[in-house]
Amino acid sequence: MLISINGTALERVSVADTRAKIARHPSQGEVKYLERLVDKYGEDVERMARDRKLNAEQRTAGQLRRALKRAGLEAAGK
Repeated sequence: MLISINGTALERVSVADTRAKIARHPSQGEVKYLERLVDKYGEDVERMARDRKLNAEQRTAGQLRRALKRAGLEAAGK
């Protein structure tokens, strides 16, 4: 347990949080998963979210939009 009276430990944690974020890339499996949804539904993210077979992870429309954007599969910024 780290307790500091003058707040230096808290300052170090705060500085660590402001560092540049590491670029994250989707896995090959996730890209294939998203490609199957795009092949079937195009840009209709709402319908992708309702497909119980292809969207077995039950991601919401917002989660799918973010994943498609990260994977570079999003055609338009709907």
